Amino acid sequence: MINELTYLNAKWFWPIVIIALLLMVLFIWKDYSSTRKKNRVLKIIVAFLAVLSLSLMALKPATQVKIPASTAIILTDNVDAEKLDSLRSVYPNIKTITYDRNTPLFSQDDRPTSVYILGDGISSFDLWQVEGLVTNYLGEGDISGIIALNYSQKNIKGNHSEISGVYHNPPSGNYLVLEGPGGIGLDSVLLDQKDDQEFKLSTQHKAVGKFLYALAEKDSLGNIRTKDPLPFDIKDRDLLHILMINRFPMFETKYLKNYLAELGHHLVVRSQLTKGKYKYEYLNSNSSYTTRFSQKNLEGYDLLIIDAASLRSLMGGQLNALKAAINQDGLGVYIQADDRFFRSPISWSGFAFKSETSKAIRFTNWPRIPILKQRFQFKDNLLLEPMHQKDSTIYSAYRLSGKGKIGSSVLSNTYELLLNGHTEVYQSIWTDIVSEISKSKEQFTKWSSDNSIAYKDEPFTITLHTNIKTPTLRSSQNLQLPLKGNIDLPRLWNVKTYPKYLGWQSFVLEQDSSEAFNYFVTDSTKWQAMRRYNTILENKRTLNDQIRSNDQNFKLQPITRIWFYSVFLLSVAYLWLEPKL
Repeated sequence: MINELTYLNAKWFWPIVIIALLLMVLFIWKDYSSTRKKNRVLKIIVAFLAVLSLSLMALKPATQVKIPASTAIILTDNVDAEKLDSLRSVYPNIKTITYDRNTPLFSQDDRPTSVYILGDGISSFDLWQVEGLVTNYLGEGDISGIIALNYSQKNIKGNHSEISGVYHNPPSGNYLVLEGPGGIGLDSVLLDQKDDQEFKLSTQHKAVGKFLYALAEKDSLGNIRTKDPLPFDIKDRDLLHILMINRFPMFETKYLKNYLAELGHHLVVRSQLTKGKYKYEYLNSNSSYTTRFSQKNLEGYDLLIIDAASLRSLMGGQLNALKAAINQDGLGVYIQADDRFFRSPISWSGFAFKSETSKAIRFTNWPRIPILKQRFQFKDNLLLEPMHQKDSTIYSAYRLSGKGKIGSSVLSNTYELLLNGHTEVYQSIWTDIVSEISKSKEQFTKWSSDNSIAYKDEPFTITLHTNIKTPTLRSSQNLQLPLKGNIDLPRLWNVKTYPKYLGWQSFVLEQDSSEAFNYFVTDSTKWQAMRRYNTILENKRTLNDQIRSNDQNFKLQPITRIWFYSVFLLSVAYLWLEPKL
């Protein structure tokens, strides 16, 4: 037994000390106010013992007791039989424990001091069970499959989704196929590298709803080796009010306005015909929308598309009104650049360019389609947010300005993509530009999660940011879920759940049923390679890199309270009998 005393109720130490002192003061005052002076000192000592015993019973003192050393083997998925046999030959009577997710590995009384972990390892949400133990992780098997995946589950109708990732140890000659609902092939990539192959697939969303896509691996004969779910939650796009201003009619504007109008956006177009004479067009809109530059008039627009010549002509009050609309009201501005703008950008736009020789660019998504561009590229800086880039070269970008955004591009004559039959490429480019730069919609509730896919009976955490003071959250089964608040950020809440049902599930706020969070639940047999890879990495990082001190081989053992109780009873009995003797 170690000579180190601690208290299980240490948090009550000072309140108990204060109460004990008050009791002693009360007893001494009572004794000195009495006329009986016999055995006064002895009675004070006995009273002190009584109060001390009572205090110790409340504090629960304990000592550290050494735990006898014991070792166990924890078996997880994909155990190496040779490593297991080797351990058993060294430790013939070693205890073997089979790991099962969300199940206790051992009881407190049967807890070993050290463990060997074989196989893929313990899931990250169960690693707390081996905290304080000396662990030896002997996993790391061969993995072949997708070990990293990056894509956004939520998107807008008409937009493209890009699915990228890394395939570890790919079998040469196989294909990764992106399948839409119903198993229709949408995009594919050939696996032809040896170690780690990066891949990228894409598709355009043409309908609103919750859809289950899949990422399938097929051999050269078309046989499916693996097939894992890719859920998508597609929303309808918000219709925007867009103002387009040109110094003279442009083909780029002509095709762009038609495309935006087909999407349902409300457009007002002003083109200068001659000096002081303009042509006005109203698409999905009416003539009540004015083109006069004042902060009040611009407040009704989400996006201004303006050519550089018209922008340079703004002076005095008009320019100040535009800057105020951007910085204070969140207006987005897209500048249709010309050669003069590239060589001498408008200072407040915040852009700078450098010349280059190429007249076209082939993006990774469309390697066979050349897209025309000016002989310039953006000079990179920390304030730029790229919209289109290849490697480190930026071709379209925007920067934040107050509440709004200002953007531009070196791409030119993109309407020729339509004329050459590359409609999807044209739509993808302009969808990115318009959605990124336009005025951001104010959201009173925002949802987020670190994982795009949830697994049945495994923890799934969601973060909620809302202006509602005391939100109430309900599941698809109408069960109320407990929310954990953030002390520093009162509008930030977290909820952890263990999904019990497969398929699409949702969370909804009771105070605002229009704001729901949809997520997809699958079983643990899906995305096996990625789950194995992440588990191995987490076990190697957490278990083998921990530094443990020797005191982890000790446990706290409370001192039996019968001794304090006996002293208390004897002391109280003496104080009660002494006046009668």
